[in-house]
Amino acid sequence: FKSQLRSKRHALVMFYAPWCGHCKAAKPEFEMAAEQLKEEPRMVLAAVNCVDNPAVCKLYDVKGYPTFKYFRYQKNSSGYDGGRKAADFVNFLKNLEGDSGVQTENSEQSASQASVAKEQKKVSENKKTDKQEVPNHSGSDQLLQLTDGNFKTLVAKHKHLFVMFYGKGCSECDSVRAVFAEVARMNDPGSGIATLAVCDVDTSPAVAAELKVDKLPTFKYIRNGKFVLNYSGEIAANLLHEFIKRLKNLSKDEL
Repeated sequence: FKSQLRSKRHALVMFYAPWCGHCKAAKPEFEMAAEQLKEEPRMVLAAVNCVDNPAVCKLYDVKGYPTFKYFRYQKNSSGYDGGRKAADFVNFLKNLEGDSGVQTENSEQSASQASVAKEQKKVSENKKTDKQEVPNHSGSDQLLQLTDGNFKTLVAKHKHLFVMFYGKGCSECDSVRAVFAEVARMNDPGSGIATLAVCDVDTSPAVAAELKVDKLPTFKYIRNGKFVLNYSGEIAANLLHEFIKRLKNLSKDEL
């Protein structure tokens, strides 16, 4: 990946996740643009699956999906906020090539605006992380909100953690989350069974990548800070509740 970026004067990279609805819409257009520019010696379009390559996405500070970044010989990374049709991607790179290596006042202004927008986004996300210990969901006060910012703290605090991962591109996640909230209300806080949590993969991509979330909704059991297993059974409150009650007593052989 890095060698490919170093060899190209202009590179546009799409960072995505398989479960992301917006990514599924943009990727075919991005691939079409890549096909149109495949004979261009100084341009390239590349895509990085952040579930399979979390270290790469962390290196380039990917905070959500899809994220597009422009590179010039692997340097001067800047955000791309243009259209998501094949023609938009192609025109973006061709216009850059047309500047003969000289950055215009407009391009400098665009880069500056992208930088400011990036910082504003970081501030916004940090504020959101600080406030999202409990999700804003009716009757779900026993569901913890797992985020990139509090992940390490929560897994250290809770020995048994059962997490539902959801996202904007998931049509069934709202109804499944309502069932999960019902399970949380059924739990006896003093029983010592797993703590229930939810995680928005759109605002917490690092957690989703680390735990290899590849579809939505997904349920994962974390014990002592480490992933143990996925739940693939029927989504019904009574069945989920019985499964969760059994988790703390499962031996390694049973897992």
